[in-house]
Amino acid sequence: MAITIDTRVHVAGDMMVVTGTYGAGDASIDLSAHLSTVFFAGCNGTTDLAGYDVADSAGHTVTLKAQAQIEIDGTTLRFKTLGNGDAAGSVGKFFAIGQR
Repeated sequence: MAITIDTRVHVAGDMMVVTGTYGAGDASIDLSAHLSTVFFAGCNGTTDLAGYDVADSAGHTVTLKAQAQIEIDGTTLRFKTLGNGDAAGSVGKFFAIGQR
């Protein structure tokens, strides 16, 4: 695993913002050591996942490249593709906002 959580978290009252990075072999991030509830999470991938070929209105084939999406499961962030499959191979940065 290549998950790193930034050492400087941002706190406002009982709310906390946790940021970090994830690597190609990471399928989920457990934030239970930092947050009791996750309200929102997002990620910015730096690598494209497998593409999807679709036809445009003129009949040309266009390949759409997808980035990982995050599913919140309690205090765990799970990386998924648009088709809800495993997002293995994705690399990037994440952030989560929640309650301490």
